Amino acid sequence: MEITASRFAAIDASHERARRGRRARMDALEQKQEEVNAAGAQVRALKAQNADADAIAAAIAELKRLKVDLEKDLNALKEAGNAEAKAKEEFRAKLGQLLEGRLFYIPSFKIYGGVAGLYDYGPPGCAVKSNVQQFWRQHFVLEDSMLEVECPAVTPEPVLRASGYVRDERERYPKRELEPTSETFDRLPVTNQLSSSYR
Repeated sequence: MEITASRFAAIDASHERARRGRRARMDALEQKQEEVNAAGAQVRALKAQNADADAIAAAIAELKRLKVDLEKDLNALKEAGNAEAKAKEEFRAKLGQLLEGRLFYIPSFKIYGGVAGLYDYGPPGCAVKSNVQQFWRQHFVLEDSMLEVECPAVTPEPVLRASGYVRDERERYPKRELEPTSETFDRLPVTNQLSSSYR
């Protein structure tokens, strides 16, 4: 399916409507929170003035009503967010299955259990990767006059040691002297005779 400029415009418009809707819901929640705060301040003021018990009870009932409304709206927003997150996760899983099924990419060494973060690209995946690299070169190298370098994908161990990514086993643990009575490989008695089971 070819994605055209009009399709991109429709996607952008849909995202913008969703952003505006979220912003409107957040503004409404902020206003309700301000109403709850104002009602709470009114209850405190009435108590401080030793006002009539009926007036205080009415103010408390109004405060409770506002809090219940705010809690309902918060729960509805949370459920909508959970549903949106679930829908995004389902979409991501379906898209991943589709891309693997069409051989855009597959996890490297998948038949042996796979390795996290390593992927093999199929013919369409190689084409997409090539297009992205070409676009990147066009933008950064040709238009912005940056220089391109290519480095090996394998790093020698001395570089990793010098940079602190790999440490010697002796550096990981605190040094301790071996007790004279402990038996380590270099302190085992050496014999030149074979045991009777090997004869």
